[in-house]
Amino acid sequence: MTLVLTLSSPIEAQESESSDSGLVALVDQVKVAADRRDNDSLHELMSEDFLYSFGGSRSRDEATAWFKRRPELLNKLVEVLSGNCAITEYSTVVHHLCPAEAAEPKSAYYDYRAGFRLTNHNNWQFVWFVAGD
Repeated sequence: MTLVLTLSSPIEAQESESSDSGLVALVDQVKVAADRRDNDSLHELMSEDFLYSFGGSRSRDEATAWFKRRPELLNKLVEVLSGNCAITEYSTVVHHLCPAEAAEPKSAYYDYRAGFRLTNHNNWQFVWFVAGD
């Protein structure tokens, strides 16, 4: 489900603008780190519970090792982040999902997708890069 977020007060609008600029900055940082093959920076941008494989453990340390073993996936990450994305909600948690096709429940999109989660503190986290199934 793709959501359109509406704001009901100027304070919420300010928080949303700050959150939006934080998301844009984070996506750009992830894309630059992947493009430069900078695994150390990419590691720092991942959440502690980063998911890189369905059925695998959630760990940014393991995800960093995975990217080092499969550097070609960094090209895929840059490609995914360069397209259109969508804001979605899963179990009351707001996510930014790239590409947008991966956010559609009836989509037949099964390739890699990147996810960013909005925290309770109005900050964004890079939380997954996985292939769909």
